[in-house]
Amino acid sequence: MKNISLETTYPDGFRFDSSSVAPSSFTNYWELGDLPAHASGTLTISGRFGATSQSTFSIPVKITSKFGGKEFELANASLDVTPSPSPLELTVGINGRDSYVASVGDTLAYSIRYKNGSGIALSNLALRVALSGELFDFSSLSVSGASYDPSSRTLTWNASNLPALRLVDPGMSGEVHFSIALKDQFKLSRLNDKNYYVRATVSADSPSVPYYLSASRTSAQIQVDTKVSGAVSIAARAYYRDALSQIANAGSLPPKVGQTTQFTVHWLLSDYANDANSVEARAILPAGVRWTGVTKTNGDSEPRFDADSNEVVWNVSKLSANRGVLTDPLEAAFQIEATPGTGQIGQYETILGKTRLSATDSFTGAALQAVADPLTTALPFDDTVSSAQGIVTQ
Repeated sequence: MKNISLETTYPDGFRFDSSSVAPSSFTNYWELGDLPAHASGTLTISGRFGATSQSTFSIPVKITSKFGGKEFELANASLDVTPSPSPLELTVGINGRDSYVASVGDTLAYSIRYKNGSGIALSNLALRVALSGELFDFSSLSVSGASYDPSSRTLTWNASNLPALRLVDPGMSGEVHFSIALKDQFKLSRLNDKNYYVRATVSADSPSVPYYLSASRTSAQIQVDTKVSGAVSIAARAYYRDALSQIANAGSLPPKVGQTTQFTVHWLLSDYANDANSVEARAILPAGVRWTGVTKTNGDSEPRFDADSNEVVWNVSKLSANRGVLTDPLEAAFQIEATPGTGQIGQYETILGKTRLSATDSFTGAALQAVADPLTTALPFDDTVSSAQGIVTQ
């Protein structure tokens, strides 16, 4: 057989150390040349597995040959591996929880618990935490009893700063702590700046090795990714003259008791950092205010009126990340008409109640909420109307 090659694929967590024949390229491909009839041989690969969340994984191997400039697979096999858990146990909690979804501005209090589950005492145990993530505010890092390397952003506890780690007897456990805050806002410059998370890679190792392990050290590693929720916001604005939406409003201004005046309400939705699903805006129409049914939007759905709850409702299936931040907001406009009563003379009439926005963060699953203040005939966003013109008259 001519031009024989052997190739394998390593699973996540495997680190190649050496092989009995030097690889021809990378660390997983060998050109073995010609193979005489009845010949055989052994290729030995040495390496190590680090932490992995997989209960089992496979290491596939295939042998190929080239004929006429084309490559053909001659044989393949696979080694199935079921790793045993490390006798050195690690668990990580954040703010008292096993699983935590963060928000910008949060402070994350990490607690790292270790336990010697082997049958021997582990000497000179070292704990390390490597932090990564652009939302970490490293100036806020608070820790005692550990050394910190700012270049690698790694915390280290060992026998020199935590004497309890000099010898950890079988079954013994301990805990270390630190806290760090997240930055108070996202740095958004591109539409695909989304799905933020911060990572803490926790590792522990000791030169002591139980007899049943084939390793140079007893070690364990756990990687903790903490997702960061995005945010949504809604702005509510009212206009009497609204040329932009091309909705014509009629009626007197200043508003007069017993007479109907029409207004246009605009809702503007913005989304920060993550896509949002099941978006819904709701606001109650006060007494004396009526829905006309005239609507406009730059999206796929328009507001509607729920007569049972006397609310204007706008449902949006998805709000893309950074809509309204790096692009125009998702906007809807609807017309209402208000008829003030005698009790509102000399005051601004409330024409829309508080707007409440709810949504679900598609990355973290967290519930998102936002609120916009009620709208009145003061009409602060309508440049064609003075504030005095919004006061109800007889």
